Amino acid sequence: MKINEGFVIQKIGDSFYAVPVSKNSAIGSSMIKLNETAHLMWKKIEEGSSKEDIAKAISEEYNVDKETALVDVKSFCEQLGKVGILEGIDEP
Repeated sequence: MKINEGFVIQKIGDSFYAVPVSKNSAIGSSMIKLNETAHLMWKKIEEGSSKEDIAKAISEEYNVDKETALVDVKSFCEQLGKVGILEGIDEP
């Protein structure tokens, strides 16, 4: 799975946003604000991490069990896939 090339992360103040850089974006010109966990997941996806590896990183960073983290990772990936930000969400 990978982030569509039409999106970048921008830090504005203390917050991170997914910003479309292509006019063909499924979300138009809207920015999506990412919380800390979503920003961590985004970075891990960009690094090529698997969903399991992302869940492990979240589990370690936020002291939650890996199964709960994996459910959150899968949900986040599905949401990004629905708006055309993430490609290959069916990959592990």
